[in-house]
Order: sequence, then structure tokens, then C-alpha cells
Amino acid sequence: MTNLRLVRPRHLMEEVFGMWPFYDSGYPFTYSQSDRDNGSEITESDQSVTIRLEMPGVKKSDISITYHNDIIAIQADKKELLGEDNDRYQHRGISYGNIKRNYSVNDIDFSKATAELDQGVLSLQLPKRPEKQPKTLPIK
Repeated sequence: MTNLRLVRPRHLMEEVFGMWPFYDSGYPFTYSQSDRDNGSEITESDQSVTIRLEMPGVKKSDISITYHNDIIAIQADKKELLGEDNDRYQHRGISYGNIKRNYSVNDIDFSKATAELDQGVLSLQLPKRPEKQPKTLPIK
């Protein structure tokens, strides 16, 4: 099985020290409203790993996917739709800003990876390296 996990510094610190004491201080790993927890799914087969991440209202051109040192970094910017200058909000519940997710994954062939944005869901297909895929040994 591929070693795969979502990397969230704040959550790692909470696991070690209990409740995170620096929510509003800006030090060192805070999450703002714009860094909300988008829904995500991670599945694995013998041939690949698939990551699906909700990104409603985000354009393809505003998404960046990088891979370095076994970390897949997904960054996006959900831009605010500005209304008229005289518009006054009665309720505001749509979040805008940066979306950042880092996934630690090993044994993948990133050069053959594909990404697709369809109906607000980003899907990454990450094929495993051939030497890491299961093999069978026939009995003679």
C-alpha cells in the first residue's frame, strides 16, 4: 500500500500537544476562513492513487499542482465576485481566497499523472511506478 496522507501542520501539532493555542495569533501555522477544509477523497488501486478535491467556483487557470520530495501541493485562488459599490450584504456565507492542500505520497510516477476539473471537483490520477505495482509469480 502506498504511504499517503494529507499534511496539515496545525493538526499534527494538535495531535502532539492537544488543542492548538495560536489560532488568532498568526504564529506559525494558522488557518484562516479562506483556508477552509474542502471536501476531499483519496482512493487507491493496485495501479494508481486518485485524489478528488472540491473546488467550487475555481477556474482551471487559478489552480497550481506541484510535486517535490514526495509532496503533492495543490494551490488555488477563489476570486471574489465583486458586486456594485453600493451593494450591502444581508448575509455573506461564500468563502473566497486561497485553498492550499499538501499530500505526502510516495511511489508514484508524476510524469504520467493527469488532472481534471469537472463540475467543481478536481480529480488527480497518480499512477504508481511500475516497480511498485503488485506482481504475481506463476507456479511451475
